[in-house]
Amino acid sequence: MPENNVGKRIKVCREAGGYSQAWLARELGIDRSTISRYEKGTTGKITLSTLEKIAELLGTTREYLCYGRGPVRVADAGEQAEPAMQDTLRSPAASYHSVRRESELTEKVLAQLCRSGRFVMRVETEELIPRIAPGDQLTVVVSDQIKNKYINLFLADGKIMLRRVSCDGSIVTFMPNGASLYPESYALDELQEKMKIIGYVEKLESSQP
Repeated sequence: MPENNVGKRIKVCREAGGYSQAWLARELGIDRSTISRYEKGTTGKITLSTLEKIAELLGTTREYLCYGRGPVRVADAGEQAEPAMQDTLRSPAASYHSVRRESELTEKVLAQLCRSGRFVMRVETEELIPRIAPGDQLTVVVSDQIKNKYINLFLADGKIMLRRVSCDGSIVTFMPNGASLYPESYALDELQEKMKIIGYVEKLESSQP
C-alpha cells in the first residue's frame, strides 16, 4: 500500500471538506507537521487505528484511504479531486441548509456540521452581543482562524460563545458586549487552550422588525 497514495487521498478528503491540516492534527492529538508528512508520503506507515480515526473525521472510509474504493461521490470537491477519486469519496454532511438551535450545538454535532463549510444557527441565548437576539439566524463560515473585525463563534466549556474580536498580531481582543463592559485580551495560544474556534458569522437574519 503506497503511503504517498494514502496521503494524497487524505489530502483530497480534507480539502473537499474544507478542513485545515491544523484542525485535523488537533482532532487527532498530533502535530500539524505530522499531517503534512502523511499527505506527502514522507513518514512511516500510518497505523490502521489512525486511518480509521482520520476517515471518521473526514467523512470517508478506511477502505477509500487505503485502496481508493468507496461507493459515494463527493459533490463539491470540484477540481481538487483527482478523476479516479471522484467516484469513491464520501460527501461531507449536507448541513448548510438545515437550521440548528444554539443549544443543539454540542462538540459532536459541530464536528458533523463543520463538514459542510457553513451552517445556520438559530440563537436562543439572551443578548449574546449587541444586535443579536433570540430567534435570529446566523450563517457561520467554518474556520479555525479568527476573523478580524467579525463576530466569531467559539465553544467554551461546552457552551457556544459569540464575540466580536479585534486582532493585532498574536493578540486577540474580545470587544465589550452586554455582559462585559471592558475589552478582554488574550494571546492566541492562550485563547486556543481556553476554547475551540468554530468560525465567523457571515450573515445575520434578524427576527426583529
